[in-house]
Amino acid sequence: MSKNLSITLDLGCGRDKIAAATHERVIGIDHQLSPDVDLIANLESPLPLADNSVDKIYSNHTFEHLAHAKQLIEDCWRITKSQGQIFIRVPHYSHNSMYTDLTHQTFFSSRSLDYYLPGTYLEQMSGYPANIRFNLIQKRIFFDLPYKPLEFLVNLNNTSRKIYEWFFAWIFPARELVFILSPIKSDHLTT
Repeated sequence: MSKNLSITLDLGCGRDKIAAATHERVIGIDHQLSPDVDLIANLESPLPLADNSVDKIYSNHTFEHLAHAKQLIEDCWRITKSQGQIFIRVPHYSHNSMYTDLTHQTFFSSRSLDYYLPGTYLEQMSGYPANIRFNLIQKRIFFDLPYKPLEFLVNLNNTSRKIYEWFFAWIFPARELVFILSPIKSDHLTT
């Protein structure tokens, strides 16, 4: 394998693994075999991958199916290189699909990952390892019609997202959330 080949994981890829870009290898990971799955793994357990071995992680509607999403987020930090990126898309807690699918176990708000973001109020909460932190590249709430016009206002900043979730989420439900993160690591010895 070429040293210039970047590695991207598609967590919970199912039968729809993302396409590889030029100079990229995409590894599909899921708990059951399908044509797009390259590695069968229990996402509720530590992933069988070396520390700092992955350039990107892509996860489309997977974390909400886990009872221990916190453990997988921390494992993503472990296996992602310090300059890597982690893309997570999940349903917003107010969307009716969160309650329709009986396999959904973890609910997400725009502040769910703030426990890992330096400078946030939630970062200081107990039960979250102090060494596992991420830089936030993007956080966005998405809406379906007829509430799509709210997207701009809600995503102005963290305060507007917090106000939306405190007072308006059950009146104007959102569709989903996207988080893009980059791990903060003290040692930059990545391979």
